[in-house]
Amino acid sequence: IEVKTLNRGNLVRQIITMFIDRNNSILQKISRENNITLSFVILTPDDKFVNRYKRYEDYFNQTYENYSIKIYPKIINEINEREIQYLDVLSNEKGSFFL
Repeated sequence: IEVKTLNRGNLVRQIITMFIDRNNSILQKISRENNITLSFVILTPDDKFVNRYKRYEDYFNQTYENYSIKIYPKIINEINEREIQYLDVLSNEKGSFFL
């Protein structure tokens, strides 16, 4: 698990690419022995990301054919002292992430 805080939504693609490239050797080894899926949960206040997540997912699955890559976009609705409330874009359901 790796957590990143970004100040611009357009950095998502770069962060995912850097993660895969940095860990490529171990991911190659694991993928030969197992069928793996790399999952990226994106918590964002930027609802414009909703329109891009499927394109990003398709791009990564074409670029890195050895892995299945899944992006889970969630739009942040509220942040309080110990909880982030969000809307899951794929299921259109509200959820919480506790800090």
